[in-house]
Amino acid sequence: MSGDCSKRSVVVIGAGVIGASIAYYLARTGAQVTVIDRIGPSAGASGASDGSVSVATKAPGVLMNLAIRSREQYVGLADKGGVMQGAYFSRSTFLAAANDWEVAAMHAQADELSRAGVSLKVTEGSDIQKSIPCLASNISGLVEVQGEGHAVGYKVVDRFLRASGAKVICEASALKLQPGVKSGRGPTVQTSEGVIEADDVVVAAGLGSNALLPWLNLWPRRGQLIVTERRRSVYKLPGNFIFASYLLEKKKADVGQSVDSGSAARACALVIDPLPYDQYLIGGTREEDDDDQHTEFAAVQRILARAVEYMPFLGEMSVIRVFAGVRAATPDGLPYLGQVKEAPGLWVATGFEGDGICLAPLAGDAMARMMAGKDIPPGVEALAPDSPQRKRRES
Repeated sequence: MSGDCSKRSVVVIGAGVIGASIAYYLARTGAQVTVIDRIGPSAGASGASDGSVSVATKAPGVLMNLAIRSREQYVGLADKGGVMQGAYFSRSTFLAAANDWEVAAMHAQADELSRAGVSLKVTEGSDIQKSIPCLASNISGLVEVQGEGHAVGYKVVDRFLRASGAKVICEASALKLQPGVKSGRGPTVQTSEGVIEADDVVVAAGLGSNALLPWLNLWPRRGQLIVTERRRSVYKLPGNFIFASYLLEKKKADVGQSVDSGSAARACALVIDPLPYDQYLIGGTREEDDDDQHTEFAAVQRILARAVEYMPFLGEMSVIRVFAGVRAATPDGLPYLGQVKEAPGLWVATGFEGDGICLAPLAGDAMARMMAGKDIPPGVEALAPDSPQRKRRES
């Protein structure tokens, strides 16, 4: 990105993956960036993410198209000498199905991905187990989404922040915003450590953005996740596996008891993700309006039972960690990204829910382009926070 924001002072509120990416891309334009966070880098959702850089489960339309573009940006950033070299690696994502309604959902998503130009490979019947022997025989459908990737959240944050040269202030809560005025004075941020003045302020604080901009009306969505011990196995998954119940859960489809909506075991949408060093990340739940990071035995038990049902070799491994991540969701499923109308110098980049890792390069690049008055990628305009078309969730 080549716009010029030389000597422009920008405060970014939030040191997660979105805030860090914005700091990086703004610094490339010459801006002087300060990042503040009430705890520190990756202390929120970015530090409890699965690291998936994937378009496989994205809703068709704006979000899928932007994810495709951001995925391509990661590849460029990971080139030799790039900021993500050694932190991002390519792999496939596999959509899997074990019953008729999952097969239907899997094929419907595959059709949307194909129309968007994503490379796919469909495998069915006995050919599934021939290609990946560790899968149980009850898996009846498999779609390999090619050209995907993985990047650990805290590593992405660290790389972006270090490369940006931004001043990072930890344990500084943003308490109040004062927008700028059209005559030229920029906005100010009242923090627990004092007042900071800047030409521009970007609110990228996840759920914490609500305290500064209540009209965003973000709400929490929690997911409980499991990490296995490190153990070498004769089996090696070629990528992360997402079962089609995940797609249905995202769409709020009515599938009866199959997703256990409202049960004590929580809604389970199975994802099995091979990690470096022979570990697996297994998830997870999708729980509305719960910002508590505790975990529940019944939910963990259900997740593990499903994982072992479809990949029996996992039953030989021990669990070493169970945790929950809480993400900021928006009413229409699209993040907020853009300038706040009638508030000079005030910008917002929040509500990315589970898409923050994937969309981070796109979001940072687009924000820097907007501030520099440059063209933005097609579709970004749909994320404008004040668009009258955006849905507002009833309180």
